[in-house]
Amino acid sequence: TVGFWISRRSLRGLAAAVVYSFLAVAGPPATAQDPVAVFATSQFHFGKLSRGAVTEHDFRLRNAGSGPLRIGRIIATPPLEVIGTPEELKAGAEAAFRVRLHTVNLSGPFEGEILVDLNDPTLPQQRLSFRGEVYPLLELLRAPDFTVTGHRGEVKRASVEILSHEPEPLRILSVEHAKERFTTEIETLEEGKRYRLTLTLSPEGPAGRQTEKIRVLTSSKDMPLFELT
Repeated sequence: TVGFWISRRSLRGLAAAVVYSFLAVAGPPATAQDPVAVFATSQFHFGKLSRGAVTEHDFRLRNAGSGPLRIGRIIATPPLEVIGTPEELKAGAEAAFRVRLHTVNLSGPFEGEILVDLNDPTLPQQRLSFRGEVYPLLELLRAPDFTVTGHRGEVKRASVEILSHEPEPLRILSVEHAKERFTTEIETLEEGKRYRLTLTLSPEGPAGRQTEKIRVLTSSKDMPLFELT
């Protein structure tokens, strides 16, 4: 049998060591002179925008503490741009982070983030969200797959609608393709804005599977030519 004995002084020393280790891991607590960063919101959803549009949003920040709040490094998802950033906020002061997005090179869903470094001991970094959807100025409302199959003597058709989001009226100037296997027709659904392109397979065309391009020339400055396969 092996016995052991610990004095009260040793127990007090052990307890002090445990408390010290805990504080070292948790970090220094906030004091009355520390800044406190409060963002009005951390998320912004711009909805749906046509490609080429520019949108902005102000993320408002308030220093609810007693010490000065310093703004450090800011990292944003390209092509997000942060402008007019304050370097420091005094106690009780407010400011705004203006974030700008150019959508000229975007298409589809956009998920952007802004990371803001702060000297707030309880919030050393704030993550801001900037998201939405960007659609092209010329949009195909149905899948541009003109695969049409049929037997000789049958008439088969497929169609796709073209929708313009441009400020100027859109005109379809011409539709170019080989004419051995099929013909095409443009129907105006809404003048200057929406059209339907219909492909009709020739019942007397040559047999066999073949892929051919359809070139659509438009008055659009953003997309004067697009191809369907």
